[in-house]
Amino acid sequence: MVFGEFAAIGTALAWAVGFLIIKPISTKFSAISINGIVLSAAWIVLVAIVIPSGKLSGLTFFGWRSTAYIIGSAVVGVGMGAILEIKSISLADISLVYPINFSLYFLSASAMAVVLFDEPI
Repeated sequence: MVFGEFAAIGTALAWAVGFLIIKPISTKFSAISINGIVLSAAWIVLVAIVIPSGKLSGLTFFGWRSTAYIIGSAVVGVGMGAILEIKSISLADISLVYPINFSLYFLSASAMAVVLFDEPI
């Protein structure tokens, strides 16, 4: 395996643990409120990592198109996707939600990568 595959495994584990932590409160608070707190905490951690590393200056080199792609990704994925995922775990068991969620995630991402970026399957 190469580093990308290990990073993907780490990502899957991080998402799973994160949503296992959120599950007990998902029925007590709105998905939007929970996601707002999650994103705020993530922003604080990101700033705490980026500023001391000296990589903050690298953020100024994004052009308008790259910035639009990043914002679009955030709105669709982190905004709407995470809110729907939090809502889904409040309505159903994680053991049901996650296989459906990630199976469709895998299939749709693979299909879009083939169509949009001419990637091989």
